[in-house]
Amino acid sequence: MKSILSCFLFTRLAVLASEVQNDIITDTVSSTYQLTDEVAVDALWSVWKPKTYSGSGAAYVYQNRLHGQHPEVDTTNGRIKGLVSVTSRKGTEYSAFLGIPYAIPPVGNLRFKDPKESQPWEGVRDGTYERSICITFGDAATGSEDCLYLNIYSPNISPENSTDPLRAVMVWIHGGAFIGGSSNTTLYSPDFLVDQDVVLVTLNYRLGPLGFLSLQNKNVPGNAGLKDQNLALRWVKRNIQNFGGDPNRITLFGESAGSASVNFHILSKSSAGLFDRAIMESGSALNPWAWTPPDLARKKAFRLGEKVGCKKGVLDWIFGITDDELLTCMQKVDPTLLARSQEEALTLGELFTLRPYAFIPTTEPDVEGAFVTRLPWEQLQEKDFNNVPVIIGSNSREGLFLLPALKKYDPLGIAITLIGLDLTRFVPYYWRMMPWDLHAWKVDEMIKGFYFDDHPVSVFRRGDLINLLTDTQFFLPIQQVATYLSQNVPVYNYWFSYDGAYALFKQETNLLDVPGVAHSDEMGYLFNSESLYKVCRSEGEYSPEEQTVDRLTKLWTDFAKTGTPTPNTNDLIPTLWERFNPDFKYYEIGDTLKSGNGLKEDTIRFWTGVTNVVLGN
Repeated sequence: MKSILSCFLFTRLAVLASEVQNDIITDTVSSTYQLTDEVAVDALWSVWKPKTYSGSGAAYVYQNRLHGQHPEVDTTNGRIKGLVSVTSRKGTEYSAFLGIPYAIPPVGNLRFKDPKESQPWEGVRDGTYERSICITFGDAATGSEDCLYLNIYSPNISPENSTDPLRAVMVWIHGGAFIGGSSNTTLYSPDFLVDQDVVLVTLNYRLGPLGFLSLQNKNVPGNAGLKDQNLALRWVKRNIQNFGGDPNRITLFGESAGSASVNFHILSKSSAGLFDRAIMESGSALNPWAWTPPDLARKKAFRLGEKVGCKKGVLDWIFGITDDELLTCMQKVDPTLLARSQEEALTLGELFTLRPYAFIPTTEPDVEGAFVTRLPWEQLQEKDFNNVPVIIGSNSREGLFLLPALKKYDPLGIAITLIGLDLTRFVPYYWRMMPWDLHAWKVDEMIKGFYFDDHPVSVFRRGDLINLLTDTQFFLPIQQVATYLSQNVPVYNYWFSYDGAYALFKQETNLLDVPGVAHSDEMGYLFNSESLYKVCRSEGEYSPEEQTVDRLTKLWTDFAKTGTPTPNTNDLIPTLWERFNPDFKYYEIGDTLKSGNGLKEDTIRFWTGVTNVVLGN
């Protein structure tokens, strides 16, 4: 079977090899690579594996800036000392309280379980250094299971400032495809935001199977990582006033998987009242990589158990093992083995459905403590969500995240070509379209015509593929969520098109010469990444990058303070940001700021036509 498949694919690649006119980068194709299931899985995983940012310079410089006095603050768990005289790029002094535990370490028989509140400590806790990140998943698994900590950055806290007005609070949820990332200052140094006089909170949450494995029962219903975030929000709500923050002005914001997490908090009754506004950057609960069906979530849990040795005897292989037996076994497995084995819980077919992560949010059974019990699109359609104002949007060319993987495409070219054999896999997953459905052929032809000018889909048309991924993996589901939310709450829709030198992803991957704003690029204008800042800054000059930092942080923090991103206009923000409406009003954050209607009208019109075909209209 494998040899037949290999022969077919290489024959198809030979036909496509002449179609290089749409190349972004020139490559050559090996004609001798042997395709196996293992090679195909590795190739597809290389497409979707999230980029890890080093940011070593940021960590080093930041740690050297932590000095001076040690303010102490009382919390419901005890007293904690932090650091003061930490100076931002504009000279703002702020205090940092690092490594605050908001939950009991989820180890041993607490692994995979809902988090439990942290216990009081005796004496004064040392909050002058960051604690471990949560275990990230990949070949080099790093971090610890003891990772449920948060960090607070507040403009100077001291007795003489105790009568200052409380400041708006912004709680950041990091991205990383639910399998990577952390809240630490390596990437998320607070300088840019505290310059705008807000209190910033960052937090860690469990990732991969430790955070999102689900047995679909009361013991392990799933979504432990989202519940970690919820518990952190509860801690912030109770304690932030002691750090100078206003518990009635809490804005929850995040990027990518963090943005999808924000959307799930908007949908969850468990998070009602814990935050007052939300900002969603490049992710939503409707993005295909952000949710998995409950039956599939359970299957992947058992597949992972098999891969890590929880099926031991002949009878286990014949009759299977019970939920309790699986849980007991997997709670004893080395977490680094879980880390290395995560992708093995995916089948080749699942990777080809463009839902490439094994352990992500799912719908839970309706049991005590459940966080998400309904299908996200049904909740949105029925207006069953928490009513908070929302900023939501995406970057101009999100799909560029794929480009580095496409440079090394001996096996990957084959995988992309195979994906291109059936373009219906790009339609919204909740349509439940299968290749053999009545309208599937028509939909496939429509997508090929709109994005590929009726050419066969292959790695040789990388530019077209990136545009398709930008729309289907990011832009369209985000616009759909904006439409649903706007029926109940104020929504402000943005389009980030500023293509500058602080572009986080393109800087890290040496793609600054490629046009468009990639996934996560905007974070370089929200958080101070010292390696970018040092390289790009022109001494004595107010660069366009610096202006974009000031603009983006001003818009975000004004929203956190007032509920609208442009309470007034000025030289920095000369254009009013109007609310989203059925005409798709949007605010473009580019070289200039401008408000417009009809964002990507041709794309919206095309996919409306696809929807009509699927519905038989």
